[in-house]
Amino acid sequence: MELILENVRLSYPHLFKAKSVMNSDPKYSAAFILDKTRDAKMIARAQEVIKEVLAEAKKRVDTDKMCLKDGATKEEIYGPDVMFINASNDDRPQVVDRGRHPVTEEDDIIYGGCYCNAVLNVWFQDNQWGRRVNASLEAVQFVRDGERFGRKPLDVNEKLPDLSGEDDGGDPLK
Repeated sequence: MELILENVRLSYPHLFKAKSVMNSDPKYSAAFILDKTRDAKMIARAQEVIKEVLAEAKKRVDTDKMCLKDGATKEEIYGPDVMFINASNDDRPQVVDRGRHPVTEEDDIIYGGCYCNAVLNVWFQDNQWGRRVNASLEAVQFVRDGERFGRKPLDVNEKLPDLSGEDDGGDPLK
C-alpha cells in the first residue's frame, strides 16, 4: 500500500549505493524523520496505512516490528519529539530534484539532513525472518536544504596552505 511522505527530513541515506547492514544482502535504504507536531497528519496517515496492511494480512505484529517507530526508542539518534520510518529496497529508488530530474550522488543534492518527499510501499512480511510491516523505498525527491547530519566537511582552505605560487622543489626522495 502506497504511502507518500512530504517535506520530511532524510536520515541515513543509502540511495545511490546499496549497503549491507549486519551481514545482510546490500540494500538501498533511508530513514525519514517526521516531527510529532508539524507532521501529525502524516504520522496518522502512516499509522492508518499500517493498520490497513495488517487488516488485509489478518495478522498482528509488535510495534517494534513496524517500519514506523517512535524517536524515543532511539533517543540518542532521534529524540522523543519525532517518529521515523525506515525504508529499503533491493532495487535502486528513483532520486530526483525539485523539477523531477534524476540526480546522482556526485550532484550532492540529497544528503542526511535535507528535506524531501518520498514514495514508499508499505507491506506485510511473514516468512522465515519473522512477521513485520516493512516499507519499500520507491522514490525520493529533494525539497529543500537542511542542516547536514554528521561530521561537517573539512575546509581545506583552513587546514592546508596554498602552494600554487611556489616551486614544487623537485622530488624530495631523489
